[in-house]
Amino acid sequence: MTVQPRVNPEEDQYLDLVRAVLARGEKRADRTGTGTQSLFAPPQLRFSLSRPPAATDGSAEPTLVLPLLTTKRVFSRGIIEELLWFVKGCTDSKVLSDKGVKIWDGNGSRAFLDSRGLQHREEGDLGPVYGFQWRHFGAEYRTAKDDYTGQGVDQLAEVIDKIKNNPTDRRIILSAWNPADLAKMALPPCHMFCQFYVNLPPPDSPPATKPRLSCLMYQRSADLGLGVPFNIASYALLTHMIALVTDTVPHEFILQLGDAHVYLDHVEPLQTQLERTPFAFPDFAWKRGRAEIGDIDGFEASDFVIDARYKENSHGPIAMKMSVLVSSPPSPASPTASPRLSTAPSSTNDSSRTPSPAPESCEAPSPTPPSSLEPTSSASSLRLGRCASEEQQYLELARNILEHGELRPSVKGGAGALALFSPPPLTFSLSRLASPTDPFSPTERVLPLLTTKKVNFDAIREEFTWTLRGCTDASKLTSGIWSANSSRAYLDSKGLYEYDEGDIGPGYGHQWRHFGAQYRGAKENYDGEGVDQLERLIRSIKTEPEKRKHIICAWSPADLDKMALPPCPTFVQFYVHSPSFSSSPSLFSSAPANPRARLSCAVYQRSADVALGLPFDLVSYALLTHLVALLTDLEPHELTFHLGDAHVYLDHVDGLETQLAREIRFDFPTLELSRSREELERAGGIDAVEENDFRLGKYESEPRIRFKLHP
Repeated sequence: MTVQPRVNPEEDQYLDLVRAVLARGEKRADRTGTGTQSLFAPPQLRFSLSRPPAATDGSAEPTLVLPLLTTKRVFSRGIIEELLWFVKGCTDSKVLSDKGVKIWDGNGSRAFLDSRGLQHREEGDLGPVYGFQWRHFGAEYRTAKDDYTGQGVDQLAEVIDKIKNNPTDRRIILSAWNPADLAKMALPPCHMFCQFYVNLPPPDSPPATKPRLSCLMYQRSADLGLGVPFNIASYALLTHMIALVTDTVPHEFILQLGDAHVYLDHVEPLQTQLERTPFAFPDFAWKRGRAEIGDIDGFEASDFVIDARYKENSHGPIAMKMSVLVSSPPSPASPTASPRLSTAPSSTNDSSRTPSPAPESCEAPSPTPPSSLEPTSSASSLRLGRCASEEQQYLELARNILEHGELRPSVKGGAGALALFSPPPLTFSLSRLASPTDPFSPTERVLPLLTTKKVNFDAIREEFTWTLRGCTDASKLTSGIWSANSSRAYLDSKGLYEYDEGDIGPGYGHQWRHFGAQYRGAKENYDGEGVDQLERLIRSIKTEPEKRKHIICAWSPADLDKMALPPCPTFVQFYVHSPSFSSSPSLFSSAPANPRARLSCAVYQRSADVALGLPFDLVSYALLTHLVALLTDLEPHELTFHLGDAHVYLDHVDGLETQLAREIRFDFPTLELSRSREELERAGGIDAVEENDFRLGKYESEPRIRFKLHP
């Protein structure tokens, strides 16, 4: 007998996000010509993957759960077959099609491949897509029929090895985003990157207690109607698979979206879905155990057992058309008001935020903060409005880690840290009214430079321009912030004996400007080598602002062993908001009510030293957004930071407690760019940017707090 529908707050998160996009998403053109409504960097979606057993002695196994949507029946067999196809590293869509799974047929068709300039490919050959990157990152792709055994980096095998042997590693990452291979792919990856995190049992746990495994996946482009329900279940199943072979308990799947959109021809079907009441997610089990399955390559489709009651405890399927580009898209859709979420998704794991509207003053009313990070503002900080609320986000993150972070005593050679995985994102406005009481005053650029302690802007500015140039020689930095990670002793400890002292290897700047180029040393000239992601980004924003591939990636699995320090901020995604009429002049015009397109940036940071590193990173990527906005004639709008492993080193606790005791008494400072776009372009563009191009306005702060660097 079918049970009555009951409240499922985790599915409600998804439904509320769909409602928000339908209500407030801006209309945009897209690569398929269908048109969408879209929001950028919406709240996280969080899904539990298990329920704890009744017994508390650690001997009983938890009940596994699969977040398979119930407000429409999802094609679970297709999800399982596609996931196994990824795991095998397969890139031939005909393999899936022959099993009755047609989801890649459109992107593997002759017409589609020809439209991508891949006329030399056989029909069905998708190029170096997901599975190839998971199992052979960096290998030279030939055809879908070639054998790549032993070629490239097997990221999936490395993920499993780290979970088993080094579970507190902050680099347990699986990336499908390879800038050097994008042009060879039938479809660049939408679900581009995931990070795994292992919660170790507390010291007083029963002996049989197992570690818990969580996964965060970042999806740059999210088709909410058709794709996201698949993706949620797929990465939940991947986490279940990895948990089984590593003898851990699947704990949580977290989904962070970039461009979250609804295709216009999905609106009516989604409205039907929104009228339905969710059931509970189905239970999940394995037909065979770990000993029988063996390793990650031993899974078969028949091993995945979804509760048979799913069919009766879910609503019927809803047909939605898959949008596939076979010709050039039409002109951009008419601009609408800026996207803005009016309410947060209803969830027991509420990690939401309210994106800010058009630029306004720090004295304007502050947005509603996430319920899990409710500020405890004093009267003076309330008067400061939005700026205080934005700095308060950071302070409440630090406080949350100090109060609830997991103790990880073995990290950084025994330095020890308190850590949380995937806390709610931090969001900062990058512009405001120059005069808060005059709605016709010009807007000014803002930097999220913390005021509860003094932060060294000169050091940030120097490192940022050094990175822009693609430089990897730390001896050129007068601030010394890379000195510890490029010392002779440190390089030798990493096995980088061939590097000169000061050479950090193919780090941030090399990846930004020369991704895929063979690294030879910090003193070599790499002009014309690899992919210049920064130049490509600026060009694509100018010519195709609605694209969902405005990304700069510093994470190259093929180069990690050559780096003195793998990148902590791993990638950034930019988003161009349609022009909206503001009551104030723009940064580029003195005329009131001049509509300007605006630029937002989302940063994913796999490892965040909250006390010392994160305040630097906030400003550095704000500078990047301001610069890209200048070079593309856009107005800087918003900066969002998504964090993976957010931690506080134990010897930073006292300093942070001092900082947390301080009131927020000052606004964030303003930023002036000393040269115009035309002046920079005449001087040579990005390569001509200098430190003095970034001038800080009046910066008032509390005194500096010293924190030890842990290289």
